[in-house]
Amino acid sequence: MNFTSLLLILLALPLTLAFTSEALADSTPFHDIGPVQLDSGLISGAASPAAKDISVFKGIPYAQPPVGELRWTPPVPVHPWKGVRPAKDFGPAAPQKAMAAGGGITEDIWQDEDCLYLNVWTPAKSKEEKLPVMVWIHGGGFRIGSSSMPSYDCAKLAQKGVVVVSMNYRLGFFGQFAHPWLTEESEHKASGNYSLLDQILALKWIQKNISQFGGDPDRVTLFGESAGSRSITLLVASPLAKGLFHRGICQSGAIRDVNTPRKVREDQCAKIAEQLGATSLKELRALKVEDFEQIQKFDSNPIVDGWVIPRDPAILYAEGSINKVPLMIGINADEAMLFLVRSTIDTQEKYTAHVNHTYGNQAQKILAAYSDVAQKDIKDAVSQISTDSTMLLPAIEQARCLEKTGTPAYFYYFTRIPPTLLGKVAKSHHGAEIPYVMGLLTNRWGKAEQTDLDLSNAMMTYWTRFATHGNPNESGLPEWPVYSSKTNAYLELGNEIKAGTNLRKDKLTLWEMMESK
Repeated sequence: MNFTSLLLILLALPLTLAFTSEALADSTPFHDIGPVQLDSGLISGAASPAAKDISVFKGIPYAQPPVGELRWTPPVPVHPWKGVRPAKDFGPAAPQKAMAAGGGITEDIWQDEDCLYLNVWTPAKSKEEKLPVMVWIHGGGFRIGSSSMPSYDCAKLAQKGVVVVSMNYRLGFFGQFAHPWLTEESEHKASGNYSLLDQILALKWIQKNISQFGGDPDRVTLFGESAGSRSITLLVASPLAKGLFHRGICQSGAIRDVNTPRKVREDQCAKIAEQLGATSLKELRALKVEDFEQIQKFDSNPIVDGWVIPRDPAILYAEGSINKVPLMIGINADEAMLFLVRSTIDTQEKYTAHVNHTYGNQAQKILAAYSDVAQKDIKDAVSQISTDSTMLLPAIEQARCLEKTGTPAYFYYFTRIPPTLLGKVAKSHHGAEIPYVMGLLTNRWGKAEQTDLDLSNAMMTYWTRFATHGNPNESGLPEWPVYSSKTNAYLELGNEIKAGTNLRKDKLTLWEMMESK
């Protein structure tokens, strides 16, 4: 199983995030809040069961259902409705295969092609407050996931004085399908990237409506993890998203391998259409969701379509041809460790064979660089190699590109090992920081330690301070230095919170040298 597939398993597992909130199980009845006037009609929400001083509005449609003739088209704004629409339940998740999550993980999630809904948590008591807005984009490799996952409840974060929005967007075949028929039909002569187009329409909805919830449309900060983070890096590179947000927080997902040309995806999808027996676009759109489950392989990553993503994002970043917004960027120390829990690479011989097979003529340099780690723990060495090359290096490169444009970037390195069963075997794994950011630190296997509660409070403060001012620093917390390529300045978020320089300098130098060849 490759890195991406394992990453998808992680993002679907409720246990992966290690913590759940007791408050989410609160049985206190909802009471109506609102109505709130949107450009499409009136809605009513409720007090959040996780935080009674927070109003929550769930399942707000921001687009027409992308079904029938609207399947594989840019999303269309929702039709207005009459009366007051209840907004007390999450909308369905985008269709996603249970097998993509390792089997059985997503079977119980309400799924429907009619999936374009968003949610709003607000502490505001009036629409005149103009609070900063944070927009959560969930991960899942653009194949799985939903904003309704308990681990993504944003009520606690909203208590920090921000309006928080989360959204669903199209996934898998329905989010990334490109085909010559679709390209010919498009006025932009492009197809694919419907996931990103959904996110862009949600951001336009926020610009029009968030003031009704007490939010400030001129202070919109995107934050997301894994595919959510990668979405943000792509929106920074998309001219279609210009002006729709003002800062971003990229958690464990920078630009890497989003360079597939539209023609390559079109050829892949043309073969899929043939395999499914569709001889026209009308027949393709008439296929049932279940018909696509027979397709075992599909690259669900966004593509260079010439419209949403005009050129290779890495080149756009290097040129500075991006939306110049401040970013917080970071990774976790043991991103890849979770994927190695069941790994059979447990001897020096297997480790050497794995590195030789994966890295070819560069293998000896890698084996030498990580020899001290491998002598102590084989899995730790494999994890560090993968984390440094696929997560750390791209994140640092992204920060350097921002620096060249004169745009501030703040880099973090999350090292806290959660006191959970998963933390014991996977350390500071991919996704481990999310409950700290969301303030969901009640552990189903035991009580969170004070260190975790303090770290969570600090991270929530840094995150919301950045959303408020574009600078995460606040009196009383350790100073977070602006990233500089001269010092590779960063903030460690772990048992202690402290600034540092030259993060993993020797390892980073190795991977930079290898990439330049």
